[in-house]
Amino acid sequence: MKILEFDLDKKLVIQNQQELSDMIRVAFYKENPSLFQKLTYENDNIFLEPTLFHYFSIDKGYINRVSLEQATYGYLQKELIVSPIGLYSDRFGMVNLPNIGYLKIEPNTKVILNNIENDNAFISHDGHTFIKYPIIKNNFIKQTRIRLCFHPTDLLTERFNTSFVESVQDTALKFQNVIDNSFDIFHDISSDFIEMIKLTSRELVVFNSASQYSLAALTYYGVGFLNVVDLNRTEVFFVDDIAHQCGHVLYHALTLHSENYLRISKETPLKEFTNISGESRTVYGTFHGLFTYTTIIYILDKCLDNHIFKNIEKHEAIGRLGFYMEKFQKDLVHMNDNRILTSQGFEFYEMFLNGYNNIKKKYSSVLPSLDYSNQPYLFSYDLFQTKNQNSLSVI
Repeated sequence: MKILEFDLDKKLVIQNQQELSDMIRVAFYKENPSLFQKLTYENDNIFLEPTLFHYFSIDKGYINRVSLEQATYGYLQKELIVSPIGLYSDRFGMVNLPNIGYLKIEPNTKVILNNIENDNAFISHDGHTFIKYPIIKNNFIKQTRIRLCFHPTDLLTERFNTSFVESVQDTALKFQNVIDNSFDIFHDISSDFIEMIKLTSRELVVFNSASQYSLAALTYYGVGFLNVVDLNRTEVFFVDDIAHQCGHVLYHALTLHSENYLRISKETPLKEFTNISGESRTVYGTFHGLFTYTTIIYILDKCLDNHIFKNIEKHEAIGRLGFYMEKFQKDLVHMNDNRILTSQGFEFYEMFLNGYNNIKKKYSSVLPSLDYSNQPYLFSYDLFQTKNQNSLSVI
């Protein structure tokens, strides 16, 4: 499929995602061969479980709060389950049981799970007196098997020590309808792109924090993390950020072998080539940016072509598109460097550049007049309105 002018190789994505699952298989077998033998070897869903990517990617000395037993309990056939097992709850009291759902108990607590029967879990604090707790069933985004997470994951809480305005469950439920509507938009205007998102993304964590950006990471592969930052977010924001964060997940799979595209280590700081003070990104992170600018602009352009948004929301969509075009242009300059990109990397670069040029030409009557001088790192529509009231008449 094409995203703007970028030819997305679905076969390569599938091949590399298979390699990722095999990497987890090998690591799992080395760590716990007896538990590994109880799992269905051919089931990639097990070995693409995001919790396992975190488990096997953490630094030495880090204590895993979610054990392999907890991470895979829901994937075992009932007759192969050896109970009891230890479970950990997070700071909001949520116990994540992948492929089953959640338990809600006391925060930051270790308990013992005896068994699960009829959507109830029997747990104990002392290993003797077991109390029945109802399972909170998994909540999937409309028309997908992408789970809407009710837990912040150890990536946010343990690695980044993120502070939250409210529990992730509360945030997820607050925005569930608008998220479903946003995925409907994807299905309506770009069935190919949403199928690629559904192929590579397993979970969506929607959270509210003043201390952490939205993100996606190979160390928690399959998950997009969307920060609503305590605002009344509409479909415009979610269409943008889903294309952005799930785009990162997709590009992690596509460029799994970064050495094919980069002449240097993927962790090399970009500032070694730009000498821009305050630049904190790596060359691989910037390479990712060229792809996610492409996915965001692609979906916003499709929305505008299909008249998905009206009035203020249309104005916001145009504002966001222009905002990313400015960032896109700057990073195209940064990455046009044969010290950074291989010949294959430049093949990608040319497709990114062609997509940028086509959109620049298509919106040539609107984009030059937009003022982004008051914008922070992340787009703010409120600030955009203060500088761009005149462009309301253009739409």
